[in-house]
Amino acid sequence: MEAPSEGVSRCSRYSDTLHHHTRSNASESEEESRQTPRRSLDSTRIRSTARESHVTARELQAERENREIAVVDCELRDQENRLNRCAITELAARYFEGHEWAAAVWVALFICVLTSTMLLLSIQRIPQLHRTEFYGYRWMFAIATGFVVGLSACFTPDWQYGVVMLIKYVVFIFLTLHSTACPMNQANCDLQMGTSHVFLIGFLAVLVFRFASSRSNAEAFVTFMLDVVGLVYITGSLSILVSFVDDDIRILYRKLLIALLYIVWASDTGAYLVGKTLAFFNYPYYNPLAAHLSKNKDYEGTVGAIAFGIVAMIAASDVLDLPGSFGTKVTYTVIAVIAGRLGDLFESLLKRAAGVKDSGKLIPGHGGALDRIDALMFATVVFSRFYALHT
Repeated sequence: MEAPSEGVSRCSRYSDTLHHHTRSNASESEEESRQTPRRSLDSTRIRSTARESHVTARELQAERENREIAVVDCELRDQENRLNRCAITELAARYFEGHEWAAAVWVALFICVLTSTMLLLSIQRIPQLHRTEFYGYRWMFAIATGFVVGLSACFTPDWQYGVVMLIKYVVFIFLTLHSTACPMNQANCDLQMGTSHVFLIGFLAVLVFRFASSRSNAEAFVTFMLDVVGLVYITGSLSILVSFVDDDIRILYRKLLIALLYIVWASDTGAYLVGKTLAFFNYPYYNPLAAHLSKNKDYEGTVGAIAFGIVAMIAASDVLDLPGSFGTKVTYTVIAVIAGRLGDLFESLLKRAAGVKDSGKLIPGHGGALDRIDALMFATVVFSRFYALHT
């Protein structure tokens, strides 16, 4: 049997233990109650941060898309402005209330005065020209060509292209003067400057101007090479056509020029008629010369062009009494027609690179002037050899 003191002590120890556990549970519950809102606050903050980061990511994506759209819109506006602008636009907006044609006419008149003065002074310094038929029409030639070139330069895409066009015109002037003073069949020429010197000076002038006015060397080089193509293609080939003019054999050179025009026009007509005829009879085959350049130029049309060209040469030779044997005339006609077809393809290449259908809108239904003479310029190079053999 336990003593009363032992029972009291055991009860006191039990009460102390119970009290300790009670206090411990109470403190744990208080700690849990204090940590519960802290954990909920942390989870709330995490969810809020995740939501904010998600919103921020969407905002960044939207901002990036808006920025890309703005860049594309800016490029489209710049492209539209370039298409609607020309070399005279700023001058017209500043001094002519936006009337580009009025500004272009005044600028063309100023350019005409400068180029005509230069041309007329140059003619006076070349005695060989004083005996030519060209000398009597020098004023008309200087004023007409100077004004047309000045007007064309005003409507180039920008002022750099306008300056290059004027440089090419100056080169063409001196080539024309040289060809008129020293025709193709003349062996000796007393002029100090030859055609090669004129071309070289023109190339150097364009090269210096492009590198001085371009924003980068790469841009300057690309534009210069394109300018060289234009200088050789248009200025060079047309200067060969001018070199046919010879006052010593005035009747003969005119006959040869007429025959050349007949051949080129007849070959174009023949290619067109053959194409239409084959299409009418549902010709099942199609053999293009260069489908990636032009779908309308094929071998069948080329055969028709050669046939019509030969017929035109025979008719012109009979009517105009052209010199040379039958075989020589036919041979040069075939080569000239093929060269003309290559001229068509070359112009198609230029138009494809530029992204346009026609070279211009000068001739309704036909496009620009270059669309009418592209074959002629290539055929002239071949026919010039026939001209040199029989003059």
